[in-house]
Amino acid sequence: MAEFGEQLRKAREVKGMTQQSLAEKLYVTRQAVSRWECGDRYPDLITAKRIAQILDVSLDDLISEKDMKQVAERNPIVEKPSINNIVIAQFAFVLFACIVSTVNMFIRNPLDLLPASYDDLLIIGTNLLSKIIQAGIFAFGLIMAVKGMLSPKMTGIIVTVFFVTVCMTDTCQILGNPSLEYGIAIMFIIVPGLAGAFASYKYFCRAETAKIWPVLIFAASFWGISRTITAAFILAKYADQVISMYTAMNITINISVCLLFIYQTYTLKRKRHIALEVSQPRLKKILMLP
Repeated sequence: MAEFGEQLRKAREVKGMTQQSLAEKLYVTRQAVSRWECGDRYPDLITAKRIAQILDVSLDDLISEKDMKQVAERNPIVEKPSINNIVIAQFAFVLFACIVSTVNMFIRNPLDLLPASYDDLLIIGTNLLSKIIQAGIFAFGLIMAVKGMLSPKMTGIIVTVFFVTVCMTDTCQILGNPSLEYGIAIMFIIVPGLAGAFASYKYFCRAETAKIWPVLIFAASFWGISRTITAAFILAKYADQVISMYTAMNITINISVCLLFIYQTYTLKRKRHIALEVSQPRLKKILMLP
């Protein structure tokens, strides 16, 4: 059992309160209190302060420095219900776009590209696999967001896998286009995606707080947005092509996902910074002021 959970249980029992009665005073479910006591989740800082006031204990007695760091790592990145609803809607939208894009590829490619060369089949197969994987991870993200369980580690899995699938697709596109200069293409197309995947794994999954990781995630995400917009502009203006539904869906997916990653990275960075500050004794005392 986590230290915070043990201290919470003892303080609640000393006060003669049940999990249900404490939950009612905090306007949360009994299951939420149970998860706190089991160490599965931590309350946010405002709720922790209310718990200390209700149980007549100090915040220092309830939350250790280690617990303060766990607040940022185990809780969902987005805890405010109104913002979480926006995240849920975005996951649902991206999942829908992935499904439509995947179905469109199943219907369109066999009809348009048969008989196809080996390179064409490799590109089609990789694109299909990437879209199926992306649909899977965003379905997973949607479920976790609805349950209020989208922790940094869960988010890291989604972000890392997305960047990897983008690299898979880009690699096949580069290999299937002999007119491209491979060195330049790899440097400006593949490397940013790999950097984003590696940084996401380190920052979200491994909880490493070096400043370079969020910077790389921001850079890879902004690069993805600018690259997507530039490609769509070139396609529409210079190639004189009408943007198809499939292309529009891909543009929407890439921009929406990159914006979501930027927001989640910024939010986690801010939460970790606050947790680090609050874990210091001097600031803890400030927090306990009425």
